[in-house]
Parts: sequence; structure tokens; C-alpha cells
Amino acid sequence: YSNIDTLQSRLCEIVNLYPMGRNGLHKYNNQDHSMLTAFKAVEIHEGNGGTIEDIWNINSDQEYHEEITETKDQKLSKLKTHFEKS
Repeated sequence: YSNIDTLQSRLCEIVNLYPMGRNGLHKYNNQDHSMLTAFKAVEIHEGNGGTIEDIWNINSDQEYHEEITETKDQKLSKLKTHFEKS
């Protein structure tokens, strides 16, 4: 990801290219954010405002996160206990 800014700026130079979703933006987005990038691309394409940079800015302030409720070792321990009982 060290060159993502270069990739982003080059993609923004291409007319009628609207990167969207996880694969198009080369970053993790949940399903809602991925859909928002598609909606924004359609708005831009139809001339209803915004720029391609706006697509890249969707969820740019968020880091990927999930609430971690168990450690890897705790999960492995549960699995081991489960299979020992079987």
C-alpha cells in the first residue's frame, strides 16, 4: 500500500473510470460503504455533482475494525475442548 496515493491519482486521470467497492478502491470497505461508492459513481457519471476523489473519500476516515471478543488462543481452546468431547 505504499504506492496507493500514486495509484489513486493515476486512476483519477482516466475519464469515465469510476473505481468502486473493495476491489476497485484496493481497500477494505464493508458492504454498505462499497454500495455507497457505487451510488456516488452513478451520481458523478450522471452529472449530479461530485468528483472521482469523492468516491475515494468514502470511509477514508475509518480504519477496518471489528470488535474482538476472543483471542485466537481462546478460540483454539474452545475448538480443542469441543473435539475432545466428541
